Amino acid sequence: VERMKQRSDQQGPLYGHQAVAHRLARMATRIESARWMLYRGAWEVVNGGDDTVWPAMTKYTVSETIVDCALEVLRTLAGAGWLDEFGCASALRDVVGTLSASGTSETQLNTIASGLVKQLQ
Repeated sequence: VERMKQRSDQQGPLYGHQAVAHRLARMATRIESARWMLYRGAWEVVNGGDDTVWPAMTKYTVSETIVDCALEVLRTLAGAGWLDEFGCASALRDVVGTLSASGTSETQLNTIASGLVKQLQ
């Protein structure tokens, strides 16, 4: 957000552009949603909830969110993001690993789907 306030074009600060502001708002919303999923997943496990489905939903949500947001940051910063002036390219390399650590997103989705089927039986 600070970078978009500092950068400007003929129309003013980039943060004032609706497309940029919406991108930042979507990222903030997704991160907050993932944070609440993490809290809920931990609460469920600690309090005797499903210790398979909740961790899978949490891992899937958090890992997909941080990768998507890292890509959005790079898109927002354009070339500066890839030059790694702000550490964004390095951060993307770090977060991509979360998609496969402790099971790929597809594995997490299989676990979630299996849990949903069990609930219906």
